[in-house]
Amino acid sequence: MKASHSAFGAVLVLGLLCGTAPASGQAMGPEWLTFDRAVSRSAVSGKRLMVYVQAEWCTWCRKLEREVFGSEAVRDRLAETFEVSRLDFDDKIGTYRYADRLISPAELAALLGAESVPTVIFLEPDGTYLTRVEGYVDELAFTNVLDYLNATASR
Repeated sequence: MKASHSAFGAVLVLGLLCGTAPASGQAMGPEWLTFDRAVSRSAVSGKRLMVYVQAEWCTWCRKLEREVFGSEAVRDRLAETFEVSRLDFDDKIGTYRYADRLISPAELAALLGAESVPTVIFLEPDGTYLTRVEGYVDELAFTNVLDYLNATASR
């Protein structure tokens, strides 16, 4: 009995040290909306849009989600001034209405300028393109982009 207790304790400690167990109550990222929902909410809220283009196989996407989107500072900035959406770079089956036509998430990602993953695209509420961030960037660089966009917002 004692051996199994200490083995469980060792596994728990190892899991916590490796970061495999999230802290209680810790959010893992922003509230991801479908693109259609983010556009609708943006029209009502007046917040800008952030569209995160990712793929299931992309290790840099997972790192971005864990280290950047998982950051409290990033989540707070996004919640304050952006409606956030996520697109699957490889999804050619789903459909969204954009520019008066039905297109797949992969086509929409390409139309918005994503040529690789991860790519984060920023748009005005009316869909006007602002900028994009291609590839992995660390938390500091990403918060700098968000702070710059917030400072240049026409309100």
